Amino acid sequence: MPEREVSPVPDDELVRRHCRGDAAAFEALFRRYEGTVERIVAHVGGSPEAVEDLCQETFLRIHRNLRSFRFGSSVKTWICRVAVNVAIDFARQFKARPVAEAEPDWDRVPSDALSPEDQAARAELQALVQQRIAELNPKLRATLVLREIHGMTYSEIASVMGCRVRSVETRLRRARQQLLARLGNWLSQDHDG
Repeated sequence: MPEREVSPVPDDELVRRHCRGDAAAFEALFRRYEGTVERIVAHVGGSPEAVEDLCQETFLRIHRNLRSFRFGSSVKTWICRVAVNVAIDFARQFKARPVAEAEPDWDRVPSDALSPEDQAARAELQALVQQRIAELNPKLRATLVLREIHGMTYSEIASVMGCRVRSVETRLRRARQQLLARLGNWLSQDHDG
């Protein structure tokens, strides 16, 4: 997605301007958070084909409900929560679909530094991890994605998910345990060729 100029105006002020009828304020919020929303719905919703529709639904809900935002959390947290809710609703309707392709940032080692066999094993593992993440319960998947892909703190995740920090810890532990168990057979195999 091409980089677009993002407004230097703080989120809270953009919300206030939007509530006073400034259409440009909502456009600025959209530009600021479209990438974040896209990544959340792609990884939590689990359907690459539905990402655009889920993003549109997320921003429609945000637009429809922004006037009722009470500043009890940050605007970013609230937007992420709307995106997670839209994605979880979708994931519940269409269980265990493959997770959207991971961003290239996940490739920590340049592919030219790997042998063809290692590249194939890495691609196989990435596809398997994406598939196994897609099989997780939507709330576990959302918690894992917010932590591991978006780098949110436990308290930020708790705000987004509408739960306590202790619940975030439990969900992350369960998600990691289930993911490891589901990857167990592959991990126990010899991939050295």
